[in-house]
Amino acid sequence: MRFVSVLALACAAATALALPGAAAAGPARPSGGHHMTVRAEKPAQSQLPKPRSEARPAIVPTATCDPNDTTGPAVVSATVAPASVVVDVNDSSESFVYTAVVSDPCSVGNVVVDAERVSGDDSVQFHLFFENYDDNGDEVWAAEVGIDPGYLWNYDAGTWSSAVDASDKLNNHATEAGPVYYLKRKAKVTNDAAPEPVSRGAAITVTGTLTRANWDDWKYHGYATQPVDLEFRTASGTYQSVKRITTSTTGALKTTVTATVDGCFRFRYKGGTTTPAVAGVGDCVDVR
Repeated sequence: MRFVSVLALACAAATALALPGAAAAGPARPSGGHHMTVRAEKPAQSQLPKPRSEARPAIVPTATCDPNDTTGPAVVSATVAPASVVVDVNDSSESFVYTAVVSDPCSVGNVVVDAERVSGDDSVQFHLFFENYDDNGDEVWAAEVGIDPGYLWNYDAGTWSSAVDASDKLNNHATEAGPVYYLKRKAKVTNDAAPEPVSRGAAITVTGTLTRANWDDWKYHGYATQPVDLEFRTASGTYQSVKRITTSTTGALKTTVTATVDGCFRFRYKGGTTTPAVAGVGDCVDVR
């Protein structure tokens, strides 16, 4: 099991801990189980989801608190935004906001999120911060979770499930399933159409490369044997798929089409659970 540790700031005014960025050689990862560190901070109000519109009887915290109560808090809802976080090899600015709405007449004392990599052995735990009471009197807890590629490995990419563990001031606990989110390795694709100009009816060769971020060495490597669409548009049209080809073992792309009208070609990868969709910049050809 690869355990993932978290550094959480105790209050909104606390100074964010500076995590090392991935330089050319990358920071030295902690040893002993490859522990990954993320950053959990109190988010701004503008980062929180809009209040829920449904009307329910408001619960006034502590007003009806029974000191003998053994019932844990109710986790009303939990959300994560964005649901997909695309991480480069040297950019530590990516993050997502995890929000939980929790209800308890004795007031909530602590909210913790446990997340696990689906079909893997990675896990992470981070604390949420109290934000405010919503229109129903429920407590809104949230954290902005920063992702630094210097503390990621390639097998961290993919689908993560989560669970919310909430406790009240009497230390009664309740756990509810939370949302799924995705960590994805950023991808790039290039494309070049030649010759240009070209005679009508002649062959146009389109070449390029599909690469993606490697969190093991903080470099980009070719993404092998992946389906990629060659797309075309006229000067006034929109891109449409022409054919689908597969990248080589080095991520290279190469195909030919017949020149008919002026227009632009590009490669487009539709993405997956570990890698986002990406499209190249169109390369336009003058057909004469």
